[in-house]
Amino acid sequence: MRNAFVLPIVGTLAVSVVATAAAGSLPVDVQQALRTQKEIWVATRRADGSRSTAAPIWFWWDGANLYFSTGPDTHKAKRIRAGSPVYFSAAGKEGPFFE
Repeated sequence: MRNAFVLPIVGTLAVSVVATAAAGSLPVDVQQALRTQKEIWVATRRADGSRSTAAPIWFWWDGANLYFSTGPDTHKAKRIRAGSPVYFSAAGKEGPFFE
């Protein structure tokens, strides 16, 4: 996903992550899954370059942007703040993943 960033939410319990994707770049079946599923699997890039273990996350897809929340002190939030790409899968923990 392009342009992932962390936005603070009131309080210290969570942050919102917004990732912008070119909707046309996603396969039709993935776009359909994003319209109907309640969770996706999200991973980030570790310092060693490997992809982190994907975790199931509730999300909202508006057709162009993917929104989800994570705790501000999670590895996921720290990596995104440091510039890690966001990888997501609508198919499950093993992917396929989209960046």
